[in-house]
Amino acid sequence: MESTLWRIEKQGRQVTCTVKPLAGGFRLTIVYEGSRITTHVCPRQRDVRQWATDERGAWLSNGWEPAS
Repeated sequence: MESTLWRIEKQGRQVTCTVKPLAGGFRLTIVYEGSRITTHVCPRQRDVRQWATDERGAWLSNGWEPAS
C-alpha cells in the first residue's frame, strides 16, 4: 500500500512524496501536479527517511512551502 510522506505547494501547484513497500526495499516517488517525475528505490527504511527529507529540503529551499 502506498503512503504519502509529505506534500508541499507553491502558487497553487502541488508536489507529493509517496512511499510503497517492495520486496527487498521501498519505492519513493515524487509526484508534481499528478505526474511522476522522480522514482528512487531504497533498501532500508532509514534510507527512505533520509532521501525523503533531503528531497523535501531541496524543494523547500526553492520557495515551496508545506501544504496546508
